Amino acid sequence: MHLSEILQIRSSPGQCCFLSITRKCPLHCAHCATESSMEAMEELEEEDILRFVDTFSEDPPQILFLTGGEALTRPSLVHKIALKAKDWGVKVHVTSGMFFAKEPLLSPSLSKIIEGLSHFTASVDSFHEAQVSREKVFRSLKTILDMGISVSIQTLARENHDPYVKDLVRDTERCFGSNVPIFLAPLVSSGRASSWVSCQIKKLETPGEIHPCSLASWPVVNFQGNIVACCHDSITKNQQTPSHLCLGNIRNTTWKEVKHQMIHSTYLRALRTYGPLYLASQCRNEIQDYCEACMYFLPDQKKLENLMRQEKAQFIEEYAQKIAQKKSYLLPEYGSVVYSLFKI
Repeated sequence: MHLSEILQIRSSPGQCCFLSITRKCPLHCAHCATESSMEAMEELEEEDILRFVDTFSEDPPQILFLTGGEALTRPSLVHKIALKAKDWGVKVHVTSGMFFAKEPLLSPSLSKIIEGLSHFTASVDSFHEAQVSREKVFRSLKTILDMGISVSIQTLARENHDPYVKDLVRDTERCFGSNVPIFLAPLVSSGRASSWVSCQIKKLETPGEIHPCSLASWPVVNFQGNIVACCHDSITKNQQTPSHLCLGNIRNTTWKEVKHQMIHSTYLRALRTYGPLYLASQCRNEIQDYCEACMYFLPDQKKLENLMRQEKAQFIEEYAQKIAQKKSYLLPEYGSVVYSLFKI
């Protein structure tokens, strides 16, 4: 499954689920939003994960993203999840920091696990390259491509038109042509980066204006098993989940229940239609930050229901969905292989 195909359904509620199976990671990146390490203790129980994946039997998502930490520190579990998900027609994707690329060859056991995936994403940025060289990562990606697995790279920009990204794009195109697309995201002040990142990519949203949230469509299972309607890094890491964004816990919630909430929740529909800054202004909240406006205020349910019952709301909701579905995520200023949800 190509990265462009994944992004085309990014705004479709409940078509994907992110599953954070461990906070452990053998790398120690200076920017890590989840502050992962091999000493981290947060790790979902295998029994709970497999039970939740079994509930995909009813109205399954198209894609299951396995993340961490480093998902491949639990190779046996990744393999079991992939086998179960395949039974329900779910495509399994893994994102990795490529710790294993330090070795010249993939081990037979790791090769077997990767062969069961539909897509493999490598994290490549200056922080990961300080621990695993680009040359070694590309060597492993060539091997995975030869196995017939779809591959992509995810990277970070520290500034608009970041020269590091342009250099990475040139190397990627030289080695792989157009076979390995790149997903680009901005570096944010979160996790380990919160103490030293101050200047971030300029945000274009204006408080009080309509800017629909394209991320309130795919739920995330965090390290505590809470199912959250947002992929913001601080929510993935923290034990406390804002009540208005919590959809349950994998220990006692089915995927069918999660998907129903993703599609029909008044608040999530309003987020995808108007965006958090507009909703905050309607509730007379003065928070100026786009994501904080969603996470740190309790929405007035009655006001939201009245807002979504207005005649214009249905038109705006449908229009926002159509625009999101037709949106091109390609960033031509970086070449023909770079995609992003952000203007960078």
